[in-house]
Amino acid sequence: MPRYADAIFTNSYRKVLGQLSARKLL
Repeated sequence: MPRYADAIFTNSYRKVLGQLSARKLL
């Protein structure tokens, strides 16, 4: 897997994970 694709995947994953944890806190 290309490194740039892995970075994009990680960035998207963190964004989704942040939204989920934000909903749990709220």
